[in-house]
Amino acid sequence: MKDVLLAAIMAFMIPVSLLAQPHVKSYVIEAQFDPDQSHIAAAATVSFDPTTTRDSLRFWLHGELRVDSITAGNKLEFSQQPVFCAYSYSLTALEVTLGTAVPAEFTVYYSGYFHGSRSRSPSDYMRIDSDGFFLRAYGYSLWFPVFIPEGSDSYRCDFENVTLRTPADFVSVFAGERMDEQVLSDQRVTVWRATDLDLFDAQCTAQRFEVFNADPFFIYYYNDSLSTTAAATIAKTARWLTEKYHEYYRSDVTSPQYHIMEMPEYGDISSGNVTGISLASWQGFDPKQWPPYALAHELVHPYVFNGTPQNDPIYAFVREGFPSFFHYPVLGEMLGAEWLAERMRAIERGYLDRRASGLDRRGRTLPIEKPIAEMTPDDIGVYKDRFVLADRALLCLYWIYRRLGRDKFFDYCRDLFAIKGLTLTQFYDVTAAHLPNSRPILKQWLETADFTPEMRIRD
Repeated sequence: MKDVLLAAIMAFMIPVSLLAQPHVKSYVIEAQFDPDQSHIAAAATVSFDPTTTRDSLRFWLHGELRVDSITAGNKLEFSQQPVFCAYSYSLTALEVTLGTAVPAEFTVYYSGYFHGSRSRSPSDYMRIDSDGFFLRAYGYSLWFPVFIPEGSDSYRCDFENVTLRTPADFVSVFAGERMDEQVLSDQRVTVWRATDLDLFDAQCTAQRFEVFNADPFFIYYYNDSLSTTAAATIAKTARWLTEKYHEYYRSDVTSPQYHIMEMPEYGDISSGNVTGISLASWQGFDPKQWPPYALAHELVHPYVFNGTPQNDPIYAFVREGFPSFFHYPVLGEMLGAEWLAERMRAIERGYLDRRASGLDRRGRTLPIEKPIAEMTPDDIGVYKDRFVLADRALLCLYWIYRRLGRDKFFDYCRDLFAIKGLTLTQFYDVTAAHLPNSRPILKQWLETADFTPEMRIRD
């Protein structure tokens, strides 16, 4: 009885913002951007399933924004306040609360600014300025109302219509399908539609792009000779990579369009069918001279993630470790088995150096080596591109590759990526089905920080 009472009290004490909220069914967004003023003015019509309860709804926006009004035929009452938010690049968000009996559809009118900030890390590039606008979504820069408390699982919904208005010299990119574009006097109006889009992937970018259409690829690049020369090669390489990913990994990933953008520093992103490649990687793109790591890595994301819950021990491994590795076997098809083997040996050497020194290649102190299966979503930003998720996770998957061999490995991948919402237990099970007796050493890889001789790459 005491346990029941304690559970009831704890449930009562949980903040409303952390309680489960109904999922948005669809969005219709119209946004006007002023890059010179770092400003956005927007209206977002949000629809829910009319059969769900919608009492005391809350949503979150970027901390520099303000809600002007919320309407559903008449004006709705709401309150708004700034809050700390680790899922916003500035570490602040605007929390908006609607009262009881919230209608199934309403429109939020909001406006404000997106100034650059390095509050969370120097690598955050999110902002609106005279160079363009660089906005991501849940977890990064909340440019439309997001009805998910930070740290909760994302979900998929429809963006039935997203209309982006910019100065005429800017070309905007959302996600999904580019439906229409018109230049009206000094304004460009671009219309997008994205069905079944994960809220993580609802990015929004605009720059002074040139556009190269190599159906189904739209290539957005800067107006200079190096960028222009690379655009056609990038389109050809992207086509080859996605065909291989579709064959070897998730065959259910389909898109009538792919959008690949040249981006500023730190702009290497993957958001559904949108890929961003930073300037240096773009302009130096030549698969014959230098492997297309950035393009291959960003394109592989949707083919190797299938909804693993954030509270599962394998989440960080799947979310960041998988796309950090699974492009390598396909690049090995392009560049040869010895290239793949040497690349993995180099990753192992770097991992061993970092384990021994506790320092990264710039001499900065690394975080303690944490077992992969103990990592939370918050650990991803700490370890990605630096340690464990950038090396040990890859070596674990390569250990499986080496023991299965090329053909059996890709057979294994088809079974692995057929699982919806892959869990740690399922990962052990499907691997053991293809590689008997693998469970004990996989537990060492994922649940400890041990690195035994059996785990080493041997020529």
